[in-house]
Amino acid sequence: MALGCFHYNTAKADVIMMSQGPALELAFYGIRVVGVAPDHIDTPILGTGEKIKQMLVDQQMHKKLINPKYVASVVAFLFTEGASAINGQTIPVDAGFLSDKV
Repeated sequence: MALGCFHYNTAKADVIMMSQGPALELAFYGIRVVGVAPDHIDTPILGTGEKIKQMLVDQQMHKKLINPKYVASVVAFLFTEGASAINGQTIPVDAGFLSDKV
């Protein structure tokens, strides 16, 4: 956590709770609920400001933004039989961002 990130931290906590609560209530019906929590993704929404992009890159463990295909791959995996035991969790797709902050 960092100062000035209240809105970000709250949103991440909401994603976690929106995975856990419904997973508990919907498990009886065979419905799984899994959240995906990506970090800084290299998409046009970041704009063209190189200074801002560089600041985000500098925060990353591997010094690069995450390719959107990596997030899509995680989501696609969650639809497979191999992910059938995952329920009520939030999967970080952050290239180690959270690990680097401990």
